[in-house]
Amino acid sequence: MYKDGYQRSSWGCLIREGLAALHPLVTDDGIVLVSNDDNENENLKKILSDLSYHVKANLVWNTDGHTDNQFDIKINHEYVTLSQKSNFAAYGDVVDPNTRIESNLWKNIAENSITKNGPGNPYSEVILPRGFPVSSECGTINVNVPEPLFFEELGTQNYFPRDLIRKHGVSFPIRRNRATYSDFKLDNDLKVCAGWANLNKLQRFIRNGFQPLSDEGGSMEFYLTSNGTVYYKKTKTSARNIVSVLRNFSTTEKMKYTLEGMGLAFSYPKPKELISYLLKIGASPIYLDYFAGSGTTAHAVIDLNREDNGDRKYILVEHGQHFETVIKSRLQKVVFSTEWASEKPTAPDTGISHCFKVLKLESYEDTLNNLQLRRTSAQGDLLNTLPQQAKDDYLLNYQLDMESRASLLSVEDFKKPFDYTLNVAVDSAGAFEPRKIDLVETFNYLIGLRVKHIDAQPQRGFVTVTGTLPSNETCLVLWRDCDVLDYEGVGKLCDKLAINPADNEFDVFYINGDHNIPTVLTQTAEEGGATRVLKLRQIEPEFLERMFSVEDI
Repeated sequence: MYKDGYQRSSWGCLIREGLAALHPLVTDDGIVLVSNDDNENENLKKILSDLSYHVKANLVWNTDGHTDNQFDIKINHEYVTLSQKSNFAAYGDVVDPNTRIESNLWKNIAENSITKNGPGNPYSEVILPRGFPVSSECGTINVNVPEPLFFEELGTQNYFPRDLIRKHGVSFPIRRNRATYSDFKLDNDLKVCAGWANLNKLQRFIRNGFQPLSDEGGSMEFYLTSNGTVYYKKTKTSARNIVSVLRNFSTTEKMKYTLEGMGLAFSYPKPKELISYLLKIGASPIYLDYFAGSGTTAHAVIDLNREDNGDRKYILVEHGQHFETVIKSRLQKVVFSTEWASEKPTAPDTGISHCFKVLKLESYEDTLNNLQLRRTSAQGDLLNTLPQQAKDDYLLNYQLDMESRASLLSVEDFKKPFDYTLNVAVDSAGAFEPRKIDLVETFNYLIGLRVKHIDAQPQRGFVTVTGTLPSNETCLVLWRDCDVLDYEGVGKLCDKLAINPADNEFDVFYINGDHNIPTVLTQTAEEGGATRVLKLRQIEPEFLERMFSVEDI
């Protein structure tokens, strides 16, 4: 669980472990955003680089700062460090909302002069051929050559210095000859001279017969203005203008008051407006926030889907009591109404259909509550004969493993998998109560099953799950209550589900409990003589091995 005020080394370890575990989950076109401030920004960037993330930029979030430092230097910024896993990161088509309304950036068009004089842009002459595009329909472009003294003072310099340009009042580009244009095209060649930006692309445009060039996900072309200036024009399928300073995205104080209007209390919630904008930058179909806090990421995803009828999904991870008191209640209320005041919905007509699944993981306290130490009399007699040092070694290194074995989950528990319970903590004082545990769902996650269909009929003694394994093998998992479906019962069910080596449609088949399902079929010579095998696996050993494996821990 994340807490403000961590010591630097603890914070670094926490963030490193999380980002390392995250790396294989991030797609090549995905991005990672980490909220931080001046205290840890440099350390964070080193951690990201060490873990093979490419740090793209520090987005500077302009906040209102804290009210308790009015007489010191007021820190009114934080960072959102943006990194990517590869050079193929996909960014959304989003325009910074602070962009001027009249800006062409809203129109997915960028235009500017390509004249750029300075030491990094040596001057050169370019011939704009007959037929070169002009922004006006017809007219004349006159000669524009500086006086000889300008070139005398220029001497052997290979660029046009700005002080010399100002001294002589030279405008660019220098035009060596007169040209006319009609029907938006030059009637004759025009020789121009300047320092240039995008010179290579201009020359390609000319060689390409004035056809637009492919450029950074869009197209690029060039044209002359009526006064003889060369411009480029970049056009993209959609607008994008992402800037590194994030302004006017509300504040934590305003978000806090918004939550209070829902009847929820949380100290420092991120503004929904900020998170919504960051999600648009990422442009992903699914978002993971493993420091969920008050649940702003999910709130933002729900509202974005509400705006454009999208199908974005979210995964939140949180370890704190405020899940029940804040996150879950917030999502339920946001779905019902976009606006709340005095704990009452003020826009119930904006309600949408939405569902989210809550997965609760076993806690450390839950594990302790379910450990049962069992020592046989023979073990006790043997232990009493050992010297004290051996007893101490046994206590520290073996007792927990040997005497609590099978107390959390044993093979016997799989005989009635729909009735399995654990003692789960219900408060911080140590009280607990037995609660049913979903072994079916747990196993789906353990084997990485991408579920396609579930047929849950526990009252009839079975649940079937079909889907695809990470190996791309099709899979059927059959759970059964062994007291309800014995050998004969499970055989009939398998016949009904066509689970046999003759015509089974699945690559892998899992089942719990003892059974007599045939796994090999040998055809007669008349049938082709082939041997077909049903790839059958027992649930129990696979479940226990994956559940209690300590590899990479």
